[in-house]
This record gives sequence, structure tokens and C-alpha cells, in this order.
Amino acid sequence: MNTKVFYQWMEPGVTVEYRTGVSLHSHTNHSQESLGFLVKIVQQRPILKRFFEHKIRRCKAKSGFQVDLTKTYWTPPLSPRMAFDLESGQISELGLHPLVSITDHDNIEAPILLQALKGSSEQVPVSVEWSVPIGNVLFHLGVHNLPAENAQSILADFAEYTASPKASRATELLESLCRIPEVLVVLNHPLWDLEQNGAQIHLKALSHFLRTNGQFIHALELNGLRNWEENRAVRQLAAGWNRPVVSGGDRHGCEPNAIVNLTNAGTFAEFVEDVRDGHSHVLVLQQYSEPMQLRVLQTVLDAIRHYPDHPRASQSWDDRLFHPLANGTYAAVSSMWTDGQPRFFERIFSILRVVEHGPMRTAIRRALHDESRLKIALNLATE
Repeated sequence: MNTKVFYQWMEPGVTVEYRTGVSLHSHTNHSQESLGFLVKIVQQRPILKRFFEHKIRRCKAKSGFQVDLTKTYWTPPLSPRMAFDLESGQISELGLHPLVSITDHDNIEAPILLQALKGSSEQVPVSVEWSVPIGNVLFHLGVHNLPAENAQSILADFAEYTASPKASRATELLESLCRIPEVLVVLNHPLWDLEQNGAQIHLKALSHFLRTNGQFIHALELNGLRNWEENRAVRQLAAGWNRPVVSGGDRHGCEPNAIVNLTNAGTFAEFVEDVRDGHSHVLVLQQYSEPMQLRVLQTVLDAIRHYPDHPRASQSWDDRLFHPLANGTYAAVSSMWTDGQPRFFERIFSILRVVEHGPMRTAIRRALHDESRLKIALNLATE
């Protein structure tokens, strides 16, 4: 096993030893992001719960429309081309040849569109973030570089499993992926309890999943939007299962991935071969050393920002938020307002946007920055 992790602010010249930078795990406006997590957060906070319940009752009384946040989803602001250019641009600035693998949730529309735009399947791997329910626990697998000729049929198999999961079928699908030499299977943010079942339940399910399917998982992910304590635990977990770690930015907004891979591979297939052989060199970029709370908040601000240069149907946050209709189809929330966007949303967003003002952002950053750097330094000292 040959896994190395570098930190840009500690080893700024490390990239000269490599030919290529690889961006794994980022999202575009083709990715449907559930609001289910928000419902669980609200349910755990009585004041927020009462506030949302009051607003939902008012909406029902005023319009007859029943809001169901568990079935609502939003889409990130960047188009496939914008996302690809953002990721490849950051890698090019490092003096490296860029390889970018976009993994939207359970669909491959973005890489297929990019292949059509760029005219080269070699430059844009067909990849996806597959939602894999195991009992009450949900895991996300980054499946990179699917063969273009049967990617759609593989995706249909994924969707069938996700809709009606059966553990033995998950094993069959993973085993079939491993028989394709060019495919890379990564367990994304393995220690993140997505369904908020509790750490004990999640870890028990994770251990069972790895015992059953670990031979078909090529690497575990260091995630650019999870804190370093969790990522350090992922490194320990990977070592225990004799697997390398790879990068995964998990970008949903406009900040490029904070963690990338370094390699001397010339193509994505060559990079996959290296990782499957246990070789992975990871670069943690400067932005990861910034306070995590501020970076997550910035992603929220990116999600609610108005983009006047985007197509008309995706400029506002409520153009990118979708709710089911009575007939089961989905529509943008912007089309559902009877009197325009409710004012209380803008009041809430105005408070959040204060963070983007220079003096306030600087003050918050200073308050959080030293603690953030200290936590990373302490974790590095014990690696």
C-alpha cells in the first residue's frame, strides 16, 4: 500500500513531482440534493420545528398546498461546463494536467453532456455517486469511469437496487463493477452518518458493509467538506481494511474541490489502475485549512445566490428548488408562489449574506481560523 497525503500550506512545491491532478466527487445542476437532512435538523431543534410547522400550516390554510420537505430537492448552481472548468482551472493553476470526474447523485447526465461538448470520452469519465441503502443506513459510492457503451444499463441496475434494496444484489453489482478494469469504486465519506441514525448504528452497518463488500471497494474517500478529525479516522479505517484513501471534494457550490489527487498517470484509466494497485497520493489544498463552518456557510450562500447570467429558469434559488405536485411530478418552487417569493425568506437570506461583507467575514474568519489550523496541526502530529 502506497498512500501519501500532502498539505499545500506545508509543502507548496510538492506538485512539481507530478504530471496530473485529479478532481474526484463534485456536483452540478443535474444533481438532485435532498432536503431530508434539513427536516431531521429541524426536528431536533424545538424553536426551528415550531417555526417551520407554523409556516407550513399557514401555507396550507392560505393556498391549500401541503409542503413536504422530505420530498423536496434542490440543485447546485453550476452547469456541467461551469463545474468542469472550475475544477480543471484550479488544477491547471497548480501546473498540472487536469482530470475531472463529476459524480452527481444517481445520474450521469453531466458527464454525458460534457463528452458531447468536448468530443472526447477520454477527457471526461462517465461517473456517478450511487446511493446505496443498507437497512436503515445510506452509503454513497463514487463509481468512476463507467464504460460509455453500457453506462445507462448499469445506472438502471443501480436505480433498481436503490428503489428496492437487497443486500445480495448490492454485492452482485459491486462484483460486476470490479470485473471492469477501468472502473474505480470509492466509498465516499464513509464515517458520515447521513441518515442521522446515531454513531453506533452507523458504525455497525459500515463494518458489516465492508466485511461483505470490502473486496469490491478500491478506496475510501478523504472528503473536502468533512472535518479533519473525521478524515483522520477514515485514514485509520482504510489502513485497517488495507485500502488506500483518495481525494473527494464533494463540491456543491462555487469553491473548487479542497482535496485532489496527484499522479503521473496520463489518462483516467491509468489513474484507476494506480489506485486499484494501492497507490494514491493526495493533496490537501489551502482552502481546507480555512474554518469548516465558514466554508459550509459559503456553500449555502452559493446555493441561495442570484445568478443573473444563468439561464432564466435557474437564476434564483427558488428556480433551483423543486417540490412534488399532487400528480407526482415536480415543479420549481418559483412557479408555485401566488404573490411572489415570501418576504421572510429574503429576511433570513439577508442575515446570512452579512457574512459575505468584507469586515464581517474577516472578523468571523479570524475568530475561527486559529482554532481550525490548530485542530489540523494536532491531528497531523498524531498521524
